[in-house]
Amino acid sequence: PYFLVAPIYQDTKMDDDGNDIRNGIHLPNWIDNIGTKWFDPYAGAFIEGGCILNSYDAPLELIPFFIREGAIIPVTVPHNQPRDIDYSLRHYEIVPGNYGRFIEYDDDGTTDAYLNGEYTTTEIENDYRAAKKQLDITIHPTFGTFDGFVPEKRTKIRIHAGAAPKKLMVRSMTERNLKVISGKRIKATWKYEYGVLTIEVPTMDVNKEGLYIVCKGFTLPPLLKLAEKHGALEAPAVKCETTAYTVKTMWTLPADADFAEIMFDDMRYTTLREGEFVFEELKPEMKYDFQIRSVNADGASEWVSFSATTDANPLEFAVHGITAKTSCP
Repeated sequence: PYFLVAPIYQDTKMDDDGNDIRNGIHLPNWIDNIGTKWFDPYAGAFIEGGCILNSYDAPLELIPFFIREGAIIPVTVPHNQPRDIDYSLRHYEIVPGNYGRFIEYDDDGTTDAYLNGEYTTTEIENDYRAAKKQLDITIHPTFGTFDGFVPEKRTKIRIHAGAAPKKLMVRSMTERNLKVISGKRIKATWKYEYGVLTIEVPTMDVNKEGLYIVCKGFTLPPLLKLAEKHGALEAPAVKCETTAYTVKTMWTLPADADFAEIMFDDMRYTTLREGEFVFEELKPEMKYDFQIRSVNADGASEWVSFSATTDANPLEFAVHGITAKTSCP
């Protein structure tokens, strides 16, 4: 999955106009122990994964969502029926970063002829090589056909980038014995504006040829600037309030800190700007261990450990296993 959507489901800090913040957005690492960045399309920047993001601004008109690096997303113009689609154009949105691979599927959109093999698949890859600052995009020849399929297509690719590339080359490609064979150079047009590199390739028979695109001197979108303050830091002192199922942590940030981070259950809770955070769905009469630190643009303080024990189970002496029947239909 490429998309991570975090809708507003409760009033956290909502103002009179309906603007709020969103806590508890888990941005996972896609593969264990390998960092994954998530692209914020509103900010045009990446956020490092492997954390739980908090205090994320959520104005009324926007739903927080993020796109995993390496994403390849087939898109089209808004339409109500498959017949409204311009089948002579294929259009992709790409968020480069880690290697990405996607197999695009298509059929007639109206019948079950796909059950008899009447459909197409197109393998698409993007690979950013940081050492060379080079982005390679491969769109393999399309396999298969179906009634109404248009093989002569233009190609449009929108790539999120931090700057215009130094050089861009587009070639046709074919495959033989699972090997890619580079073909003729194609005169494509491209432009960079508002953080997006747009490449447009003229009409070609996608059953016979694929595309190989090389962007040299390519720059990834920047990391989102989460902190602005500077200065030496120390970890904040923490107070805790507990119930049987929750631990409410409270602290006062040092003057030079932008936010706090808390480690709990091997997960880093970041951008804690509100001075308090509630850990929920805990077990009664359990001791829980935490670590906290302050963060600013220069870095972070040392981690400081603290613990809290939840209260007694209020249902400890409740009668369990009660069953009931009703005669109501």
